[in-house]
Amino acid sequence: MTAYNMTAARQVIIHGDCWPVVSAVQAVVRAMRPECRCDIAESLPCLLQRLTGAPEAVLILCLRPREHIYLFYALKSLLLDHPVLVISDELLFSDRLVL
Repeated sequence: MTAYNMTAARQVIIHGDCWPVVSAVQAVVRAMRPECRCDIAESLPCLLQRLTGAPEAVLILCLRPREHIYLFYALKSLLLDHPVLVISDELLFSDRLVL
């Protein structure tokens, strides 16, 4: 795993399965970091394209990990180079296995 540069991120990519949560997180990021570029990835191909195009971006996933195992499997090589924050309304102990 690569060491992450702890300087402030200039770009945030948000992906999720619940539009109200994704838009709320985007509003919070824009309010707290107005100088930061904040993009929403609506689909898996869009997310893959944004992650490969912005290696310095922070990824925020607004979803339940256990319901999106396929997504984590598809992203496993890219997630090694990106700091990731998972926001969920509930996390079970078994979700740690997915993460």
